[in-house]
Amino acid sequence: MDIVTPCINICRLDTEKDRCSACFRTTFEIGRWSQMEPQERLAIVTQLIPVRRLEAEADLLGTKLRCELKEYQL
Repeated sequence: MDIVTPCINICRLDTEKDRCSACFRTTFEIGRWSQMEPQERLAIVTQLIPVRRLEAEADLLGTKLRCELKEYQL
């Protein structure tokens, strides 16, 4: 089974988390992708990336909410 790369050709490295904020893979995973076994790639795509995507969305929502709350403070 060949697992297609989750890369969307919009590389944006988040140095704080050491991962791409577009495909949500770590720099280690990106570098090793072509040498990984299919089951290892599948685990990253189906288990790790969805969690990382949700974490990123929660971070964005939290930041947006904090900014909106600051606007309404007296």
